[in-house]
Amino acid sequence: MIRFAGIPEIKGKAAAEKFLRARFARQKNYRLKKTLFMVDGFKIGATYTTSWEDVKTGKRMHGHGAEFWQYRDGKLALWEAALHIRETGTDPSTMLL
Repeated sequence: MIRFAGIPEIKGKAAAEKFLRARFARQKNYRLKKTLFMVDGFKIGATYTTSWEDVKTGKRMHGHGAEFWQYRDGKLALWEAALHIRETGTDPSTMLL
C-alpha cells in the first residue's frame, strides 16, 4: 500500500506502477537527493529534496518531504510520504497549509 501526500491510498503493484508512470511523465530533468535518517528493524525513514521541470506548464518545481518504508517478508509493504511542492523561486511562506 502507498500513502503519498494527499492522494487516495494506492494498493497493488499495477496501481503503484500506474501512479509512478503518470507522475514521472510530468517531470523533465528530474533531480532527487535523499538522506537516510532512520533504520529500525524493517522500517526505513528518509528526507528528500527534489526538482524538475513540469512538462505541462514548463515551470521549474521544487519539493521536499519525508518518507517511511516498512518491509514485510522481504517486500515493501507500506510506503508513506509527505511532500511539499512549490514553483522554484516562490516564497514558501506564502503557501497554503
